[in-house]
Amino acid sequence: MAVWESAPGDPNRGKRGELSAMKLRYLKSLALSELYRVAQSGSPKYTAAEAWLDELFYGREYLAESRLDIGRLPDLRQPTSDTELFEVENTIALHSALQNLNRSQAADDRLWSWLAHGPYWAYMRKRWPVEGIDNKSGYIKEHYLLGGSRSLVRHGLARLWWFGHATYMPGAADPYALTRLLLKTTDARQSIMERQFWRNQKILHPFLRRIAHWVDQGVDLYVPRERFRDLCKLMNLTGGSAVLDCFGPREIAAVVDRYAGDQQAAAANLGGGKVSAT
Repeated sequence: MAVWESAPGDPNRGKRGELSAMKLRYLKSLALSELYRVAQSGSPKYTAAEAWLDELFYGREYLAESRLDIGRLPDLRQPTSDTELFEVENTIALHSALQNLNRSQAADDRLWSWLAHGPYWAYMRKRWPVEGIDNKSGYIKEHYLLGGSRSLVRHGLARLWWFGHATYMPGAADPYALTRLLLKTTDARQSIMERQFWRNQKILHPFLRRIAHWVDQGVDLYVPRERFRDLCKLMNLTGGSAVLDCFGPREIAAVVDRYAGDQQAAAANLGGGKVSAT
C-alpha cells in the first residue's frame, strides 16, 4: 500500500519551490535518490543561503502532491544562540500543523527531505549548519535526510514532529504538557529518545508524569544530568528483566518512585534533607 495517495494536478505542479497553500507535498522517489547523491558528495550547496532544489531539478517535476490538507505550514523560530533553540515552540507548531500524519507518513524520507530542503531551508541552515563539520556527508544525511541510524530523532524536522507525537495528549487542557517535560533539558531529551521506550506512549507518559510529581515534591530528577541518565538506564534494565510494554502506569510509577526514594536516602545520608540540584 502506498504511503501517500497522490492528488491529480496541473502539469506544472511540482516544479515550484513555493509552499502549497492546501495540500502537503513530498519529493518524488527519483528526486530523493538524486538528492542523496548530492549529499554524499558533501556538496557546497549545503552552505547556500537560499534553497536550491528548483535549480537542481530545473525544468523537471520533482514534487508530488498528496491528498492531505494542511492549510499552510507554520513558521518555525530560528535559534538565536546555542541555548535559545525554541525546541518546545517549534515542536508544538510543527506537530499541531501536521497532526493528521500517520506513523508511516511521518517516517517517510520523501516528506522530511522536501521540507528540509524547501520550505524550511532557512531554519535548517540556522539550526543545523554544516560549517565546521568534518564529516559533512554523514552530517547532512543525518540531519537533512533520513539517512542516519536513528534518523527519526536526528533529522532536523522529523525529530520535532516525533517529539510532539510521542508526548501529545489529545483532549487534555494542555495537550503538550508532557512535551515540555520531555524537552526540559537537552540531556533529558537525549536520554529518553535514544531508548526504545519513547515509542510507546503507555510507557513514556506515566514515566514523565511521575518525574514531574517528584520534581513538585522537591526531588529534581533532571539535575545533575547523570541523575536523569541513570533513571533512564534503570528503565532499560527493567525492560531487560520484564516486558516493559506490559507495564501499566502503576508499575512505571513504581520504577520512578524506587529511584527517587534511593536519591532521597542518599541525600539524607550526606546530611541533606532533600535531593539538591548539584
